[in-house]
Amino acid sequence: MDVNRTRFLLLAGRDDFALADGADLAWHEQDCLALAPQQAPAWPSAGLAEAPGAAWARDRFHQTARIATAADVPAQAADPAVAIVAGRTILVDAGRGWQALILDVAATPAALRPPLGDFLDLAIGGPPGEERLAALWSDGATWGVTLLHLRTRWTIAVPLAIAVERILVDGAARTWAAGGAGVVRISGAPLPQPYRPQLGRFEPLRIVPDPPRVTWPAVGVLAIPGVGDGVRGLACDAARLYLLAGAADEPVLFLRPLDSDPLDPWTILSLPTAGLALPLSDVAVLHPGRIALLAAFDPVADPGWRRRDCAVFDLPAAANGEVVAVAVRHPFASRPQARFASVADGAVRWRAGGTLTTLQPLEIARFARQGHGTLAASFDSATPGCIWHKITLEARIPAATALRVDVRCADDPADLITADWLEQPAPGWHPLPSELPWADGAVAQRPGEAGLFELLLQRPSGAVRRITGRHLQVRLRFSGDGRSTPALRRLRVHLPRFSYQEHYLPLHFRQQERVLPVDGRANGADFRERLLAVVEGLLTPLEDRVASAELLADPASCPAALLPRLAALIGVDLETTMPLATQRRQVAGAGAVARWKGTMRGLRLALDLACDGAASAGRIIVVENHRLRRTMATLLGVTFSDADNPLTLGTMRSGNSIVGDSLILSAPAARSYLAALDPSLAEADDPTAAQAFFDRYAHQVTVLLHGSARALEDTVRRVLARELPAHLQWTIVSTDHGFVLGLSPLLSVDTVLEREPAPAPVVLDRTILSREGLLGDPAALLPSQVRADDRSDPT
Repeated sequence: MDVNRTRFLLLAGRDDFALADGADLAWHEQDCLALAPQQAPAWPSAGLAEAPGAAWARDRFHQTARIATAADVPAQAADPAVAIVAGRTILVDAGRGWQALILDVAATPAALRPPLGDFLDLAIGGPPGEERLAALWSDGATWGVTLLHLRTRWTIAVPLAIAVERILVDGAARTWAAGGAGVVRISGAPLPQPYRPQLGRFEPLRIVPDPPRVTWPAVGVLAIPGVGDGVRGLACDAARLYLLAGAADEPVLFLRPLDSDPLDPWTILSLPTAGLALPLSDVAVLHPGRIALLAAFDPVADPGWRRRDCAVFDLPAAANGEVVAVAVRHPFASRPQARFASVADGAVRWRAGGTLTTLQPLEIARFARQGHGTLAASFDSATPGCIWHKITLEARIPAATALRVDVRCADDPADLITADWLEQPAPGWHPLPSELPWADGAVAQRPGEAGLFELLLQRPSGAVRRITGRHLQVRLRFSGDGRSTPALRRLRVHLPRFSYQEHYLPLHFRQQERVLPVDGRANGADFRERLLAVVEGLLTPLEDRVASAELLADPASCPAALLPRLAALIGVDLETTMPLATQRRQVAGAGAVARWKGTMRGLRLALDLACDGAASAGRIIVVENHRLRRTMATLLGVTFSDADNPLTLGTMRSGNSIVGDSLILSAPAARSYLAALDPSLAEADDPTAAQAFFDRYAHQVTVLLHGSARALEDTVRRVLARELPAHLQWTIVSTDHGFVLGLSPLLSVDTVLEREPAPAPVVLDRTILSREGLLGDPAALLPSQVRADDRSDPT
């Protein structure tokens, strides 16, 4: 609401800009409404009704796995110890040729070992470091899945009660299996180390608390209605499961949330496959809400390889919406196999021969020349006869394009359908980034082309040009030259109109007519009202800025460009390279830091402001060194070195308890005090002994960085150099361990419990085994063949 008490209704985001009827308009990935791309993808029009072929999988180290074929059987001569059997051996290529992957199931109970069947499908997935390879096998009568953890190398087979055709591993390392009879989910893991029960002691009823098994649904299988000819594709994103099934000539996409209840129904979407080769053979998720479909290309029907684009579709936000083909080309460089590869990083990759390639859009600036759409939701002023004021747009309108607005208004929403559309004048560019006081616009300003645009709502003709009514509906019309498009980010409708004429001029200057003639020139009062509205549009934003000037003095609302100036007014040397939120916290807390500057409380507060509360959370611990001194009077003859202490892990300089909070400065008292700390000093008459003792601990500070706070070391150094007095010496100690048991009783500080840090790799001549490093395999199909360059860049 502005100073004139005129409020606005805002549209921002995909859901707000939902169109009731639209043509050639689309919501782009840049979070804007614009003309739809028009690249005319060339889908294959003729496909092959043959088997899609074996699946391929790739880990994060670019190692590829596939199922051996008959052509691979002669390769066993290279390694006589490994018998390669077509369909029963998984081969892995790590850049040095194909090798057999040994699935060691010796530790698996015999009842759960896979029978002598063939592998049918491969899938890989899971969080980084916890990836699993899942292999589907069957001997024609039974089915099962063999799981291989790529890092710890445990292997286990899980039998299935139904016949399945496709499997996948989601981002939470859960395995999904789908077939014509239904869908099941496998989850769980064995113990990290083998466990041997012993007689004569209590043993758990269940040795492995969460073994790999079918956990969803709890009983039976989840049936899929209308599967038709079987499951031809299975994919997922972070939230949903996608299943391609249905009849060969009428494919259907089934969707459900990954964590939904088994009793929840499937969302079933029909695919507009007119002009696309059938049957479809696979589905993949490019990103949430957008899928790619693959068919077996027929080289006979298209020998020139002209129709080489992958079919990509946008899914509706609502269950009753329509699937829309994306008019952006995703071409194949060569003829692909009819299966997408399963990749640990989640990208969509297709296979041609022995090469995996990422599916990429072909970025061509080609858009529809005309497009229009009516916003599905009308604006409700909640006031009958409301006079609608203006519309402001945060948009980009290049020189060769245009963005126009039409409106219609009525007191009854049912009358909007029959009301006439009223064409509005072209929006004009405004020099302010936003009409809201001190707000940053959503679009970078460019004079005349990008930034804030506004238009006054009015009728195109008539003696009185006001637009009145409770409900207002908006239609947007875009136009371009085919190479560029307008882009709309925000739309605000302001109401009711604050008229200078009605508020500041005498009565005989005001509008007298109530009937709105369709034709004719505007009367004098209407012309004067619209003329004064131009003045109001210039003055109101200035008045808003004056009325909201206190926002400039508040670090939370001050514009980012003016924040350094605000900091300079209160004497804060702001580091503009830090995140904006951190800068605002530092300016807001500058008064408290100045009040306690030079003290422990001031230092902790400054660290909290610069490090997002890390000192209060216990990730950064500040300790005065005099609190680390130890008393020898309590435990004489005991060595307090903590180099081998499992409780303190080498983080303590010395000490087993705290002796007071202040130092004793007089020499006689100091010798008495030192006698309690170290009896050998009581016999020394050297007056410098006490001074040396104090020099060892006084005027020194140690800062411990725990876990994630290690990344803040540079920031901590700058804060210590700025906030501590010049005579103080400080030391920074970093540790991966977020909880050290000995720190709390020794330092009177609260330690923190947090997730165990990821194991650091072992470095020769630097790592102390069992304390800070872990010697283990990378999460790869063949860990022994992970190259050094692959370790540094596992993408």
